[in-house]
Amino acid sequence: MVSGESDFLLHYVASDLGAFQCLVLEELTSSSNVDAMRPALTIAD
Repeated sequence: MVSGESDFLLHYVASDLGAFQCLVLEELTSSSNVDAMRPALTIAD
């Protein structure tokens, strides 16, 4: 369950930073269903 400011929490594993950028710019922010977003990265080996 997500409570507070966020409506959804998306867990996405990208093959590289370019794939993450593509998701954010071409899919999420271009969607009329997305009003705002706050991406956060977790970098691990």
